[in-house]
Amino acid sequence: MKKYFELIEESQKRAKLGGFNSIPWGLNRLTNDLFFPGWVPGKYYCVTGNSSTGKTKILKYLAIYNTYLHWISTGKSYEFKIMWFALEESEEDFWLSMICLCIYIQTGGAIQLTPTILLKQGKRELSKIELEYIKKAEQSEFLKTLYEKLSVFDYIFNPTGIKKEIDKYVTQPHIGELIKNPAGIVTGYTAKSNDHFLLIVTDHISLLHAEKSFLGENMSDHQTLKFFSGTYCLNSFCKRYKAIVINSHQQDQAKENMEYTNRGGLIEQKLEPSLDHLANNKEIQRDYDCVLGIFNPHRYDIEKHAGYDLRVANLDFGRQYRSLKFLKDRLAGLEGARIGTYFNGAVPYLEELPKIQTGMPFILPGYPNDTLLKTYLADYKKYEATIKK
Repeated sequence: MKKYFELIEESQKRAKLGGFNSIPWGLNRLTNDLFFPGWVPGKYYCVTGNSSTGKTKILKYLAIYNTYLHWISTGKSYEFKIMWFALEESEEDFWLSMICLCIYIQTGGAIQLTPTILLKQGKRELSKIELEYIKKAEQSEFLKTLYEKLSVFDYIFNPTGIKKEIDKYVTQPHIGELIKNPAGIVTGYTAKSNDHFLLIVTDHISLLHAEKSFLGENMSDHQTLKFFSGTYCLNSFCKRYKAIVINSHQQDQAKENMEYTNRGGLIEQKLEPSLDHLANNKEIQRDYDCVLGIFNPHRYDIEKHAGYDLRVANLDFGRQYRSLKFLKDRLAGLEGARIGTYFNGAVPYLEELPKIQTGMPFILPGYPNDTLLKTYLADYKKYEATIKK
């Protein structure tokens, strides 16, 4: 029992000395008011939603950009590694999206490019200033750091292939070592540092290829997800390696069908993501510590959602609104809590919307509204004026 009290004391001491026991998400109300800890080592997360709601892009923002931003803001006081298993997109598409995000950030949101524009797949021509910022992105610390600390695997599709790649990383001499008993059976793992965060992302797990059973037969999709989640994600990656494990998990396609009341009104609740509609195997919800559901009401022509008027300010707001709802949360007890966000679908960018106040009109601020991006925007405008001269 004593070792657990020592663990509490050590964790409290680390925080007082400026260290970190988790990586908070860049959503201030969620962190400061609701006390959500963010990415916690040894915990198991799921991001879910219907198809084309922005799961991958929101996950890129929370797991990649948010982690980088926190790392920079804390003086690089810890190390991190992100292992991204891309089952849907190619490595090329992944890095092109990161270049687009970099340019978006560097210009304070003034320049918004897409991979198709970068690759001249269409009539759109790049302007002189856009070409300048593409060059700036190539030299950016953001992309140089990510290329060093983020590994993208677009050629591994089965659970055991993912496990082998992770084992290879965590058993490097400077990262950690396995503990074995006299019979050679692995009984534990020792990390070389408590200031090293490992994030393992699988996007998305419904695309996992069938695993082989002990009899050499292909498992069903249901069995493959159960095996991957319980045997590898939970027992190996989380419990043994204390990694932050994050799965993108598609909702069942049936969830996307519109349903109406007997008076013709849309049953909005039935459209939102739920634990009961995790595709291929809803039972693995039991393994997750935290499940975040993403909902895009604009897709169903819903004009008001969770107090937000999606018609306000401009025609694009409805497209740029996403609701993030905690379907399950063992970390801060936030099950049922919801955060309204501004989401830029062209790049992986997300911001928290102001809280709705009862009886007060909702005033949509200009976006992006992040302090860092506002600084970049001011610099961009000065540079733009110089170019025009």
